[in-house]
Amino acid sequence: MINKTFKIPIISIISALTFLIQSNTMTFQAEKAAEADGKQATQTEVTEGIEAAKKTISMLTKKIYARSLFSPGDNDKLIELKINLYNLWEKNPTNKILAEPLYSTGQILIQREMYEEATEILNIVIDSFPPFSQSDEEEADEEEEGGGGGFTVDYSAKAKKLLDKMNKDLEKKDSK
Repeated sequence: MINKTFKIPIISIISALTFLIQSNTMTFQAEKAAEADGKQATQTEVTEGIEAAKKTISMLTKKIYARSLFSPGDNDKLIELKINLYNLWEKNPTNKILAEPLYSTGQILIQREMYEEATEILNIVIDSFPPFSQSDEEEADEEEEGGGGGFTVDYSAKAKKLLDKMNKDLEKKDSK
Protein backbone atom coordinates (compact mmCIF):
# COMPACT_ATOMS: atom_id res chain seq x y z
CA MET A 1 0.00 0.00 0.00
CA ILE A 2 1.10 3.49 -0.78
CA ASN A 3 1.32 5.86 2.08
CA LYS A 4 -1.16 8.82 1.96
CA THR A 5 1.69 11.30 2.13
CA PHE A 6 3.08 9.90 -1.14
CA LYS A 7 -0.28 9.70 -2.94
CA ILE A 8 -0.81 13.46 -3.25
CA PRO A 9 2.65 14.26 -4.69
CA ILE A 10 2.46 11.28 -7.07
CA ILE A 11 -0.97 12.38 -8.32
CA SER A 12 0.32 15.94 -8.70
CA ILE A 13 3.34 14.76 -10.69
CA ILE A 14 1.18 12.57 -12.95
CA SER A 15 -1.24 15.49 -13.50
CA ALA A 16 1.63 17.85 -14.34
CA LEU A 17 3.15 15.36 -16.80
CA THR A 18 -0.23 14.81 -18.46
CA PHE A 19 -0.71 18.57 -18.80
CA LEU A 20 2.78 19.01 -20.31
CA ILE A 21 2.20 16.21 -22.83
CA GLN A 22 -1.17 17.68 -23.87
CA SER A 23 0.18 21.22 -24.20
CA ASN A 24 3.14 20.02 -26.28
CA THR A 25 0.77 18.08 -28.54
CA MET A 26 -1.48 21.13 -28.95
CA THR A 27 1.54 23.35 -29.68
CA PHE A 28 2.79 20.89 -32.29
CA GLN A 29 -0.65 20.76 -33.94
CA ALA A 30 -0.90 24.57 -33.92
CA GLU A 31 2.56 24.85 -35.51
CA LYS A 32 1.60 22.36 -38.25
CA ALA A 33 -1.62 24.27 -38.94
CA ALA A 34 0.29 27.56 -39.12
CA GLU A 35 2.75 26.01 -41.56
CA ALA A 36 -0.08 24.76 -43.75
CA ASP A 37 -1.78 28.18 -43.70
CA GLY A 38 1.46 29.95 -44.52
CA LYS A 39 2.26 27.85 -47.58
CA GLN A 40 2.08 29.52 -50.93
CA ALA A 41 -0.20 28.08 -53.52
CA THR A 42 1.63 26.35 -56.33
CA GLN A 43 1.69 27.97 -59.76
CA THR A 44 -0.72 25.28 -60.94
CA GLU A 45 -3.17 26.14 -58.16
CA VAL A 46 -2.90 29.83 -59.00
CA THR A 47 -3.37 29.19 -62.73
CA GLU A 48 -6.37 26.93 -62.16
CA GLY A 49 -7.88 29.43 -59.74
CA ILE A 50 -7.37 32.28 -62.20
CA GLU A 51 -8.92 30.30 -65.08
CA ALA A 52 -12.00 29.48 -62.98
CA ALA A 53 -12.22 33.12 -61.86
CA LYS A 54 -12.00 34.39 -65.45
CA LYS A 55 -14.91 32.15 -66.50
CA THR A 56 -17.06 33.42 -63.64
CA ILE A 57 -16.03 37.04 -64.29
CA SER A 58 -16.90 36.67 -67.97
CA MET A 59 -20.33 35.22 -67.23
CA LEU A 60 -21.16 37.89 -64.63
CA THR A 61 -19.85 40.72 -66.83
CA LYS A 62 -22.04 39.57 -69.73
CA LYS A 63 -25.08 39.65 -67.46
CA ILE A 64 -24.23 43.17 -66.29
CA TYR A 65 -23.79 44.54 -69.81
CA ALA A 66 -26.94 42.77 -71.04
CA ARG A 67 -28.76 44.39 -68.12
CA SER A 68 -29.86 40.94 -67.13
CA LEU A 69 -31.03 40.19 -63.63
CA PHE A 70 -28.70 38.37 -61.28
CA SER A 71 -30.19 35.23 -59.83
CA PRO A 72 -29.45 34.31 -56.21
CA GLY A 73 -27.03 31.74 -57.65
CA ASP A 74 -25.20 34.50 -59.54
CA ASN A 75 -24.82 36.48 -56.34
CA ASP A 76 -23.46 33.36 -54.67
CA LYS A 77 -20.97 32.94 -57.53
CA LEU A 78 -19.85 36.55 -57.13
CA ILE A 79 -19.23 36.15 -53.40
CA GLU A 80 -17.50 32.81 -53.99
CA LEU A 81 -15.34 34.46 -56.66
CA LYS A 82 -14.33 37.21 -54.25
CA ILE A 83 -13.48 34.71 -51.51
CA ASN A 84 -11.50 32.42 -53.83
CA LEU A 85 -9.46 35.29 -55.26
CA TYR A 86 -8.86 36.66 -51.78
CA ASN A 87 -7.60 33.27 -50.62
CA LEU A 88 -5.29 32.98 -53.65
CA TRP A 89 -4.01 36.49 -52.96
CA GLU A 90 -3.37 35.69 -49.28
CA LYS A 91 -1.18 32.77 -50.30
CA ASN A 92 0.55 34.74 -53.11
CA PRO A 93 0.30 38.45 -52.22
CA THR A 94 2.76 39.62 -54.88
CA ASN A 95 1.78 37.34 -57.77
CA LYS A 96 1.00 39.89 -60.48
CA ILE A 97 -1.24 37.49 -62.38
CA LEU A 98 -3.89 38.07 -59.69
CA ALA A 99 -4.16 41.82 -60.37
CA GLU A 100 -6.50 41.62 -63.37
CA PRO A 101 -9.10 39.21 -61.91
CA LEU A 102 -9.09 41.10 -58.60
CA TYR A 103 -9.62 44.39 -60.45
CA SER A 104 -12.39 42.90 -62.63
CA THR A 105 -14.11 41.49 -59.54
CA GLY A 106 -13.98 44.97 -57.99
CA GLN A 107 -15.68 46.38 -61.08
CA ILE A 108 -18.47 43.80 -60.87
CA LEU A 109 -18.94 44.42 -57.16
CA ILE A 110 -19.39 48.14 -57.85
CA GLN A 111 -21.94 47.40 -60.57
CA ARG A 112 -23.83 45.25 -58.06
CA GLU A 113 -23.63 48.12 -55.51
CA MET A 114 -21.57 46.00 -53.12
CA TYR A 115 -19.36 48.96 -52.27
CA GLU A 116 -17.64 47.66 -49.14
CA GLU A 117 -16.56 44.45 -50.86
CA ALA A 118 -15.43 46.40 -53.93
CA THR A 119 -13.39 48.78 -51.78
CA GLU A 120 -11.74 45.84 -50.02
CA ILE A 121 -10.78 44.11 -53.28
CA LEU A 122 -9.61 47.30 -55.04
CA ASN A 123 -7.50 48.29 -52.03
CA ILE A 124 -5.79 44.90 -52.29
CA VAL A 125 -4.95 45.71 -55.92
CA ILE A 126 -3.64 49.15 -54.96
CA ASP A 127 -1.54 47.88 -52.05
CA SER A 128 -0.24 44.64 -53.57
CA PHE A 129 0.48 45.75 -57.12
CA PRO A 130 2.04 49.21 -56.87
CA PRO A 131 2.21 51.56 -59.83
CA PHE A 132 4.80 50.92 -62.49
CA SER A 133 8.24 52.45 -62.48
CA GLN A 134 10.44 52.67 -65.56
CA SER A 135 12.39 49.59 -64.45
CA ASP A 136 9.15 47.58 -64.16
CA GLU A 137 8.23 48.49 -67.72
CA GLU A 138 11.69 47.52 -68.97
CA GLU A 139 11.44 44.21 -67.09
CA ALA A 140 8.02 43.54 -68.64
CA ASP A 141 9.44 44.33 -72.10
CA GLU A 142 12.32 41.91 -71.51
CA GLU A 143 9.90 39.18 -70.41
CA GLU A 144 7.77 39.81 -73.48
CA GLU A 145 10.77 39.59 -75.79
CA GLY A 146 11.71 36.31 -74.11
CA GLY A 147 8.26 34.94 -74.79
CA GLY A 148 7.19 35.01 -71.14
CA GLY A 149 4.62 37.77 -71.49
CA GLY A 150 4.78 40.69 -69.12
CA PHE A 151 2.58 42.47 -66.64
CA THR A 152 1.73 45.43 -68.83
CA VAL A 153 -1.35 47.03 -67.27
CA ASP A 154 -1.07 49.27 -64.23
CA TYR A 155 -4.03 47.86 -62.31
CA SER A 156 -3.08 49.84 -59.22
CA ALA A 157 -3.68 53.14 -61.03
CA LYS A 158 -6.88 51.78 -62.61
CA ALA A 159 -8.12 50.63 -59.19
CA LYS A 160 -7.41 54.07 -57.67
CA LYS A 161 -9.38 55.77 -60.46
CA LEU A 162 -12.25 53.34 -60.09
CA LEU A 163 -12.40 53.85 -56.30
CA ASP A 164 -12.29 57.64 -56.73
CA LYS A 165 -15.14 57.50 -59.25
CA MET A 166 -17.15 55.20 -56.99
CA ASN A 167 -16.68 57.51 -54.01
CA LYS A 168 -17.66 60.60 -56.06
CA ASP A 169 -20.78 58.83 -57.32
CA LEU A 170 -21.71 57.82 -53.77
CA GLU A 171 -21.23 61.42 -52.57
CA LYS A 172 -23.55 62.63 -55.33
CA LYS A 173 -26.18 60.06 -54.30
CA ASP A 174 -25.89 61.09 -50.66
CA SER A 175 -26.22 64.80 -51.45
CA LYS A 176 -29.54 64.29 -53.31
